[in-house]
Amino acid sequence: MGCGWDAKSLRVTSDTFYRENVHREKNILVIHKYETKISVIQNRMHLIEDDRENGVLYWLL
Repeated sequence: MGCGWDAKSLRVTSDTFYRENVHREKNILVIHKYETKISVIQNRMHLIEDDRENGVLYWLL
């Protein structure tokens, strides 16, 4: 009340370095999630006996 600030202005920053850092951190988190999922698949590839399925997974990875 009367301080001149609203809730939205407190969340927005014009600092380009900060925004770039946040952007990169989000990308790193997404990449880490993909790496975790890929690792699970790679650890279980030896269980696949069909050559065609194994080849498809190899090329997907």
